Amino acid sequence: MNSTVLAMLIGPFMLVIGLTVLLNQKALWNIRDDLFKSPALLYISGLMIFSAGTAIVAFHNIWAPDWRLIITIFGWLMFAKGVLFVVFPDIAVKIAGSYPKNDKMLILCWIIMLAIGIFLTAKGYYP
Repeated sequence: MNSTVLAMLIGPFMLVIGLTVLLNQKALWNIRDDLFKSPALLYISGLMIFSAGTAIVAFHNIWAPDWRLIITIFGWLMFAKGVLFVVFPDIAVKIAGSYPKNDKMLILCWIIMLAIGIFLTAKGYYP
C-alpha cells in the first residue's frame, strides 16, 4: 500500500479525533469511561484497532527517516493497543484509570495529534 494513500486515510482520521477532543472534551471523557466499563465494548474496539494496526504494519512497515515513519509508528501503536485491549483488558483499564487529570497536558497531546493529522492530510492530498 502506498504511503500517500495511507496518509490520505490516517491524516483526516487524526484531524477529526484531534478536533473532537479539543472541542468536546467532556463527551470524550464520558465515552472513554464507558468503554473501560464494558468488557464487550473494550474487546470489540480492541479487535478493530488490532485489525487496522495489523493492516498498516503488514503493508507499510517502512522505517525510513522521513515522514513515512509516522505511518509505520502509528500502525505499530495501533497494533500494540489492540493487543492490549484484547489480551490484557485489565491492564488497559488500569492504564486508562491512571491518565492524568491535567487537562493542559492532555490538550497538548491532542494538539500534537491534530498537527500530525494536518501534516499527513497535506502529504496525502497535496504530495
